[in-house]
Amino acid sequence: MKVRILSISIGLVLLSGIAWTQMILDDFGFKVGGNSRFGILLTYQGEKVATANTPELHPLYKTEIFYQEKQDIWRTRIAANISPISVNSQLGLICVLEDLFGIQLSVPFTLTFGTGWHDKIFGNGIGIASNFYDSSIKDNVYSKETFTKMYFKAALGTTFQGFLIERTLSLTLAQNLYYRYFLGTKSDSDIWLYENQGDNLKYFRFMTSGMLTLHLPLFLKEISLYGEGDWDIQHYSVSPVNQGGWGSDLPIVKFGTIWGVGKQFFSIKLKLEWGNTPAYQEGYGENILLTERRINTEIVQYWYLKKIAILATLEI
Repeated sequence: MKVRILSISIGLVLLSGIAWTQMILDDFGFKVGGNSRFGILLTYQGEKVATANTPELHPLYKTEIFYQEKQDIWRTRIAANISPISVNSQLGLICVLEDLFGIQLSVPFTLTFGTGWHDKIFGNGIGIASNFYDSSIKDNVYSKETFTKMYFKAALGTTFQGFLIERTLSLTLAQNLYYRYFLGTKSDSDIWLYENQGDNLKYFRFMTSGMLTLHLPLFLKEISLYGEGDWDIQHYSVSPVNQGGWGSDLPIVKFGTIWGVGKQFFSIKLKLEWGNTPAYQEGYGENILLTERRINTEIVQYWYLKKIAILATLEI
């Protein structure tokens, strides 16, 4: 019976083929319990996007439902996510070694299928801004039909988690290599803002993260500090910052803090996240075609509060 339910579920996930890359489960620091069979995640966040003058706030709320089955060291997880600008589905196979020299090792492999669209209130639906949303840009523009920005992403990662002080202070280290490919593009050279060059609508990226968590016995459940780096390894040597190019060697860096309250089955977390964005020369950035952009070599990048998010989880 379990095999039949799992097979049907996998089939539905693969047939749906609708998702986007910023799933809650993929958001570092907003992880859920590995032993939960079923869960509902609700998040509301204000996300700042750098403009020519000042960051502007984009509100967004998302709902995610996941189901997972366990057998020995294996976890099979199915998740679906919906927001005002996106829908998604994800299939994950995770190998979990509970006690490897006192450390828990997880090796997840995930397939994500997704799409997104623009909404004037909630912003962009794929987690990145693009020329698609600027009506003044006539080149490299997608059709504005819903569900025309579909993509898939395959990711393989490792996560190490262990206690530095038993039941009090834990350390989490994670790495993730993924390949993303957008479907339905007019050509491989379609340009996206905040990406590193044309022909990267299919590309490899590498992310590495670390988090220290103080576990508390009271209703204030945990306090975490984390950092994350994201490298476009496919175009890393193209147009470097030190030559005033568009900055393919400039990684996306994020760091922040998470405060959690609640019990095992229910929790609420507050996340504050800071990060960087390239500092383009005046007249050579923002929605200008990527090959015409120039980094401001005196400033290189701006740092600011990028996200304020609240996550509520119910796990069974």
